[in-house]
Amino acid sequence: IVDGNKIYTRWGYRADPLKLVAMNLGTREIIWSQKLADSPKARRIISLGNPVLSGGQIYFASAWDEHHARGRFHLQLSCVEAATGKVNWREDLSITASQNFFEGVFGESLTVRDGSIYCSPSTGFIGRFDARDGRMEWMYNYGSRSRNSLLADTLGTAPHIVGDVVVGLPRDTNVMFGLNRNTGEKLWRSSLLLPKKIIGSLDGELLVHGVFSLAAVDAKTGETHWEIPFPDKILAQPTLQGSSVYLSSDSNFYRYDAATGIELETRPFPVTKNSIRNASAIDNKLYLITNQKKNAKSNSRLDQFNSL
Repeated sequence: IVDGNKIYTRWGYRADPLKLVAMNLGTREIIWSQKLADSPKARRIISLGNPVLSGGQIYFASAWDEHHARGRFHLQLSCVEAATGKVNWREDLSITASQNFFEGVFGESLTVRDGSIYCSPSTGFIGRFDARDGRMEWMYNYGSRSRNSLLADTLGTAPHIVGDVVVGLPRDTNVMFGLNRNTGEKLWRSSLLLPKKIIGSLDGELLVHGVFSLAAVDAKTGETHWEIPFPDKILAQPTLQGSSVYLSSDSNFYRYDAATGIELETRPFPVTKNSIRNASAIDNKLYLITNQKKNAKSNSRLDQFNSL
């Protein structure tokens, strides 16, 4: 998290960092640090996703287990003051794991909205918790799958809220589901798209990056509004900007209408002796990443496209 002149990040020299720190952006001096989880019984502690800044508070999720845990671990939600690092609260929830192990999550797993924390730690459940004290309000269990039993790798997405629906797409399943955000009641559940990531939403519809296609899905019903197959091998994650979806392949850059899925424009990449490894549209510019050794930028303005 970058906010003003501060960086908030997990910190440590292990594969699973054990600290959350605030750092001065200019000097890199550590302003404060806190444990990701705090329990005298903890044998192992891992992070379950990136921290989230909301209303001057930092929220984060971790997991810890005891010796001889026998298939159980503890989810610990924490809230600290962003300015000082003071712990406002920590709340533990004992979880029965459907797998014999649990892994750290590097990515997004928390969404804070309207006084509630929505947590999807990719451990077989998604839950809603009170942001004032971390108390659980509801939990939905979807059934975790081991990595080698997944039909396709899933990048996962933090709980995505559209109106009264919260949509889950965890990393430990090939299923995407919609829940009533107030009660946790299941509204729909689908694996048809083999979804990898929710890239955004527009007018009540989710824009979903599937294994083989890009699709728009009704957030209330789970029905697919439109679906288009990828033209060829894609280089990077599709991105939603305004009313357009941008997608790059090995040789072309595409723009689709997010409402209809209609291909609006296609531009070939410039001819180069060096292979293009990635591409991204940022602020009306198309940035290309190549293996070019020269000290030169390869970017071209997107003025040739309609404005983003």
